Amino acid sequence: MKSFTVSLIMLLLVGCSPIAMSAESPSTNQAETNIISAIYLVQGQGQLAAIDLRLHPEVMVTNSFDEFKQHSQAKVALWIDKNAVSLVNMDWLHQAPQKYYPLALVGYNDALYSFRETLAGFPIMGPAIDWSTTTLEPGFSVWMIREETSSSLSTYMKGYAQPPTVDAILTITNALLKAGPPE
Repeated sequence: MKSFTVSLIMLLLVGCSPIAMSAESPSTNQAETNIISAIYLVQGQGQLAAIDLRLHPEVMVTNSFDEFKQHSQAKVALWIDKNAVSLVNMDWLHQAPQKYYPLALVGYNDALYSFRETLAGFPIMGPAIDWSTTTLEPGFSVWMIREETSSSLSTYMKGYAQPPTVDAILTITNALLKAGPPE
């Protein structure tokens, strides 16, 4: 009977240990250990659904350019909603180190329009285009400098003509963050 009581006490102690308690509440520990992989600058009603963003704590959402800038001190993907372009300091965007981060413009599916017409300062040349004859939405576009020398620039630039979702953009920008552009 004494060994049964000792065993019962041991079982209760192990059951109440921090290890056992953390296994019962993974959401608390998971939230503490999530790493930010993207920062999304948005103003007003953004292109990404709020419910979709809540399901992805690895994407930090902000409506402040100062906060956007502060959280991009470590290498992360920079996402800018088409409605927040006016908040962005373009000089800062084109300075190292952030100019080497994956950049997504959320809302437009044409990369040329996104990075030559909407966000200023990208070294993109090409023909004049009558954008009124082009379908630009829905979608998102992604840019990243692959390699830069004093005389050349190699970039990844692609538009995606699909409704923008967090998963779709993360797939592209996470691949760029890790190993380079997806093929």
